[in-house]
Amino acid sequence: MPSPRERSLPTRQAKAEALRLARRRFAGLLGPQIELREGVQSIALLSGRHVIVIPKQPNLVEAAREAALLRTMGGRVGGVAVPHLLDHDATSGALAMTRLPGQPLRDQIPSLSRAELTHIGNRLGAFLRGFHGLSRGTDWIAAECSRFGTSPHCEAFRGQRRVWAHHDLHSENVLYDRNSGEVGVIDFTGSGAGWAEEDFFKLDCFPTAVQTACFSAYNRKKEVPVQTRTIRDYALARDAQATRNGTQIDPTFWIPPCDPLFARITA
Repeated sequence: MPSPRERSLPTRQAKAEALRLARRRFAGLLGPQIELREGVQSIALLSGRHVIVIPKQPNLVEAAREAALLRTMGGRVGGVAVPHLLDHDATSGALAMTRLPGQPLRDQIPSLSRAELTHIGNRLGAFLRGFHGLSRGTDWIAAECSRFGTSPHCEAFRGQRRVWAHHDLHSENVLYDRNSGEVGVIDFTGSGAGWAEEDFFKLDCFPTAVQTACFSAYNRKKEVPVQTRTIRDYALARDAQATRNGTQIDPTFWIPPCDPLFARITA
């Protein structure tokens, strides 16, 4: 699911094509009211309690992998809500999933109490502990992780455990429902084999109370052993070598927007 920051209306042609595909393939999941959101890589149709994500340039291998991941997670990881897969169209790469309650954390931070931020951090720590643990308890994920990390640009991570990382855990992909206290995580399109540090690095953009509680719940000291420059160089090298399924990767994918390096890379 694209992050809520990607809200610009799609082009007329893309909108029409997305609606045609959704109505043909997922008619039973669409209600009378449909909201469209366009992201860089996909168009999302939100209708009632359902979300249909249609890639603009389908990568069927990556779509199948995301579908398998959503099935594996089964709607919750570490007690945190994640989208539950409803259907997957193997010919277009489109995914139909449940729509999680709540609003993006980024939009709520100024109004949240310290107790709420601590609660969110605790839930995120539990989520990351469970999500990273998929590399041990799921055969196909363990196999991908074992094959990952052999390139020279991964040398800086020697000794770190390979995990299944979210890779895009910023405050717009974390949802919080103030009425129920439910915390949810969305957008698993870019998740894959990597290192825990890649997820922890982006926590720098969260309030301190969230960071502290998250590290505590994960049972990890609040530190990032890999220097910022190393992660930046790693991201650039990984982008250049296109190691994931032959697809080019935006180097900013690993750099949190609040980090000064983000502005330099995107300049």
